[in-house]
Amino acid sequence: MKRSVLIGVGVAIAVAIVVVLVIVFSQGGNDASPSPTASVSPSATPSVTPSPVPTPPSTAAPEVVGDDGTSLVLPFVVAESAMREDPDVPLALEEVATGSALEDLTVSAIEFAENGMIQIGSPVVVSATVTEIDAAATPPTTKILACLDYSGVDIQSPDGESLKADDAPERVPTILTLVQLEGRWLVSARTFPEEATC
Repeated sequence: MKRSVLIGVGVAIAVAIVVVLVIVFSQGGNDASPSPTASVSPSATPSVTPSPVPTPPSTAAPEVVGDDGTSLVLPFVVAESAMREDPDVPLALEEVATGSALEDLTVSAIEFAENGMIQIGSPVVVSATVTEIDAAATPPTTKILACLDYSGVDIQSPDGESLKADDAPERVPTILTLVQLEGRWLVSARTFPEEATC
């Protein structure tokens, strides 16, 4: 009797061990908990540093600006053209503009990038006459009547189609208001006077 009991107990223990091993291995292969992996901290989207504008703004003292404001308006004109010629390359537009003029450039940059438009050619500053200057203001301000020649400029769609109106004027009179901030002349506003010609 004792021998048969011992055999039965031994068989039961063996079966129990087999069952435990089966359970352990089956759970090990289908463990719901993730296996340890190297922790990867989510990296923030790299911020794109805008490129400097092609032409740095003038640092001329207000009292020596003179009548010709070409050097004051040229950085703004060149930067706007560069931004439109390659909208995928961000420019530091705040280096040439502030206020509503900077808003205009920013909106234009977004519009060109979103619609895949590009500008071919750049306007030419035919003349830039200083009409007002207030060197004693805080900050110093000046107004310039510029004549811009757009005859060599075209705006194209992504498929290369010209978007320039047939009756678009070749020369556009433009009044640019500038303020001197941190020693640099920045365009703060731009208007297109209907009564002026150039």
